[in-house]
Amino acid sequence: SPKSGRTSISALLSMLGRSKHRALSLRRQRLTVIAFAILASIAIIVVCHQHDRGFIQSYIGSRQHPMALLSRLSVSRELSASRGRKRNSDVIRVPPRPPSCSARPITRHEKSKGEALSISYLQSVPSASSVAPDFAVSPYAPDVVVESDFIEVAGGGKMFYTKIGSGPPIIVAHGGPGLDHRYLASELSAFAKNHTVIFYDQRGSGRSHNARKDDEHITIETFVDDLEGLRRCLGYKKFTLMGHSWGGLLSMYYACAHPDRISSLILINSAPADQRGQNAFDEELGWRMRHASGKEAARIDSLSSNEKFHSLNATDIGAAYRALFGLYVSNRHSAGKLNLEFDTVAARSGFAISQKMEWSVPRIDLLTELTVTLKGRVPTLILHGFEDVVPSWTSEEISWAIADSKLVLLENCGHFPFVEAPGEFTAQVNDFLDQHRV
Repeated sequence: SPKSGRTSISALLSMLGRSKHRALSLRRQRLTVIAFAILASIAIIVVCHQHDRGFIQSYIGSRQHPMALLSRLSVSRELSASRGRKRNSDVIRVPPRPPSCSARPITRHEKSKGEALSISYLQSVPSASSVAPDFAVSPYAPDVVVESDFIEVAGGGKMFYTKIGSGPPIIVAHGGPGLDHRYLASELSAFAKNHTVIFYDQRGSGRSHNARKDDEHITIETFVDDLEGLRRCLGYKKFTLMGHSWGGLLSMYYACAHPDRISSLILINSAPADQRGQNAFDEELGWRMRHASGKEAARIDSLSSNEKFHSLNATDIGAAYRALFGLYVSNRHSAGKLNLEFDTVAARSGFAISQKMEWSVPRIDLLTELTVTLKGRVPTLILHGFEDVVPSWTSEEISWAIADSKLVLLENCGHFPFVEAPGEFTAQVNDFLDQHRV
């Protein structure tokens, strides 16, 4: 009938209207999701821009896994929350420069929540004397006097040290634990021109492998006491303490225990000062190891247990550590510049030390102690490479904890700035030493 026909048409039109409404609603929802995603992306870029300029570029360049991005952003938010506090440390970003150039600083100031943040960018200028000296024959500079000796340490045995140059003293704490000072000697002996540089092999490492190294004596407290014993033996009232990697962590422990004995502190790609940073380092190293080539992975695997390590000769040990450190650097060829010659007996002793120390060091939480103990009493230079396996934000945390600190972030550089960026590294250290000369 006409009436029922009109009803059917009305019902059909009503259905079409509801369908159109649902389509429009779904379209609006999609547009809302897209708009939210765009705003979130912009927010992420702004956070990166504010807290870590060049972060995206360094992230892509290092091919880090996505968790590294999330970790860095999380820390950036926490650092942002803490920036209401008074800040006494400078942050300097040093871009890479060509081999034959020196640096002319261009300084600008940025305001961050009411405080001035001084950031120095370096511009390249041609120079004829910027190439770092090459001590191919000896690990030390040929024009300095080298004195070597041993000191007695707690529990029996002796600890080896060597002293070069003249002037205000610098004691260098090597990395590991379990390595010795020789991988640092070639480059850091350059500072002996104006300073007395003291290298030493930590308990159980290098030529100190005969020192007592049972579980009772392989503790961070014993290593701090050994360093204090070296200072007393050499008769220094105060000295500059320079630590690389694990040696940086050891240096921070020493600074907290003996702040009045340090005239200044230099941390080079230090191990993290808290457990979260240590966990981030472990995750990043694990990720890089999983993506190592088959040959490299096989060499690195030989460092995974005592049984495998003891099957290696001195040449194999050097090759294994070189493969491992190839994961720590920006350019894997840089690992070839390290002096990684090992004595088999000393290397095995050092490997045992590294395994024991891993279990003896308590959960790391030094940031608060650094803030409370140092209180601006120890001028500190912190250097860190962006491409390091140790995330650079861990050094940012240290710089926030230590008042009167200066943080230098080296681009296109990994864990060994003294071989990866020797010009920038030497210039920054010399400037700092000149400013805080005793």
